[in-house]
Amino acid sequence: MKKFLIILIIAFLTINIFTLDSQHNWGDDFSAYIGQAKAIVDGRLADYAADANYRVAHSEAQVGPNLYPMGYPLILAPVVAFFGINIWAMKFVTYLFFIGSLAIVYFLFRKKIKDEYVLIIILLLAASPYFFELKQNVLSDVPAMFFLLLSVFLTERIYFREMKTERRNTYLILLGASIFASFFIRENSIVVIPFLLLIQAFERKKWLKNFSDMAIHALPYVIFLLLYLLSLAFFPASSYANHTLFNSSSLLSTAAKNFAYYTNVFAEFFGNPGRYPAIWPIYFVAGIFFFAGILKNFRKYYHYILFSVLILGLFLVFPYQQGLRYILPVIPFFLFFAILSLGPVDFKKISGLDSQKAAYVSIFFLALFFTVQVHDLAELPPPDGPFSQKAGGLFRFISENTAGEDAIAFFKPRALNLLTGRKAVYIGTAEYLKNSPIDHFIATQDVTSSETEKYLRENSRPVFDNGQFQVYNLK
Repeated sequence: MKKFLIILIIAFLTINIFTLDSQHNWGDDFSAYIGQAKAIVDGRLADYAADANYRVAHSEAQVGPNLYPMGYPLILAPVVAFFGINIWAMKFVTYLFFIGSLAIVYFLFRKKIKDEYVLIIILLLAASPYFFELKQNVLSDVPAMFFLLLSVFLTERIYFREMKTERRNTYLILLGASIFASFFIRENSIVVIPFLLLIQAFERKKWLKNFSDMAIHALPYVIFLLLYLLSLAFFPASSYANHTLFNSSSLLSTAAKNFAYYTNVFAEFFGNPGRYPAIWPIYFVAGIFFFAGILKNFRKYYHYILFSVLILGLFLVFPYQQGLRYILPVIPFFLFFAILSLGPVDFKKISGLDSQKAAYVSIFFLALFFTVQVHDLAELPPPDGPFSQKAGGLFRFISENTAGEDAIAFFKPRALNLLTGRKAVYIGTAEYLKNSPIDHFIATQDVTSSETEKYLRENSRPVFDNGQFQVYNLK
């Protein structure tokens, strides 16, 4: 059975890699990550930051932070240096972190449950329709997940297993580096700091014998702080935290709304519930097993629960929603506790099969269900985005027919800045446009309002039109 599961895992990973494409949706976050990577390679971070500051200052609505943390752009920088803006290569490098996350999941859960069950968890992650879609995005979520899971793994090795002093000290240093890496990629990964503090407090009898132990076990924090200060010496600070607008007066309502949101959105791991209603009963049954697994194993694996609660707790009060993206590191633990509760269930009474066979049959049909969804997703046409033919024609026109210092309004300003090098802002209404200092406005079919289009026709002249985009000269 183990060989069969390994073959299935390799098959799904291979399918995922071979279905990576060179397109991208309009998402626009990806543009900022690639733009920062390109600025690192070109040695133009100050110029990039100036363009980003201009975008934030002159846009009608907030369009991302000035700068994202530099960790993910640093991962992308070698790709940009060797291949330019090669979307396929960036997706591939990002997907390698997903494969690395599966390896960490294996080492986290082995010896806690049967190897076959660990492989089932890995298979579900590898075959998930959600991850099949996510891999087509150049985003920082998966690399951040890799280092968060690595931090949990290292914490577990240090505080829940016996090891020699020299090896433990090495793990403490690696833990500090891993925590910094996760934070340097996504700043909300800072939750791993209170996670470590709480684990150290709960397990203090195992490691705290004298004062010198406190100094040794402070190593992760020292390493984190040193690496953070070093990063500030070489790179501009991220404005991501400033971009996140918490409203203390509405924290309870935000938490209530997000609780309902994440309770439902978690079903997306199994696919698109709108298209495949069968996902809801699958999710419901998995949820029952998950809670049963937690109730039975709360004390034994409390650190997994603590980590998940801290992640979910942060995003309960977080003012933005992005589907499962923000809570990816929780998914392996959801599957772990669900699988963990399968053992005590008397499946023989229900189906005539013993527990192990019942699990295999269930997983087989779930993998088959995932395969159907993955096949359907693979058949979808590439998304309309910045690398489509019409968008390419627009960006070529802008690059060849506008001045380098011109400022341009576009519904996805970071993509425009990345692919043309022009200062770009977001403007949605004619009222705001009247007082804007920009030189050109790009109207987009089905995006730009009729009121704004009317104002443009009356007060400027079109200089480009390919059916989807119209460029108006406002000079």
